[in-house]
Amino acid sequence: ELETALRSLEAGHGTLSAAHEELRAGHAATCETLAVAEATLTRVQAELESTATQLAQKDADLRASITSVMQIQADNAAQVRNERERGEKLEEEVRGLRETQGQLMGDNQAAALEVERQQGEINSLNGRLGESASALQRAEADRDLNAARAAEQAAALQLKQSELDKVASELGETREGLASARALLD
Repeated sequence: ELETALRSLEAGHGTLSAAHEELRAGHAATCETLAVAEATLTRVQAELESTATQLAQKDADLRASITSVMQIQADNAAQVRNERERGEKLEEEVRGLRETQGQLMGDNQAAALEVERQQGEINSLNGRLGESASALQRAEADRDLNAARAAEQAAALQLKQSELDKVASELGETREGLASARALLD
């Protein structure tokens, strides 16, 4: 029985040794697989850290790009706002200029009518002036004619005055002669 037990123990030992060898081989394979897995894990961790660094850089770049795009959008919005305000001011100025143009056109029409009315008055006055100039020429001609007649009449009057003076002188002499003759007769 001891032999049987010993054989049984030896058989168990052989089985256990084989199992142990099998476990040792499995352990070695597992250690080898573990070493490969650890190497792979180290490589993957390094890649992961590199990828994380790259992602962090890309995230920072993306955030900077987003900030830059947002600033560009804000600048563009401000520029659009300024252009709209400028456009509105220009439209308001155009409206004012159109109103002014309308008023000026109305004033121009009124001025044209006034010019036309005044031109009519000027034409009428020119007609009257022409008539007055003709009347003045006639009056000047009449005046010159009357002056010539007056000069002739003055000359004739002077001549008659001279004759009258001569006759008065002769009359005076005749009266004196008559007075002397009367005095002699008396």
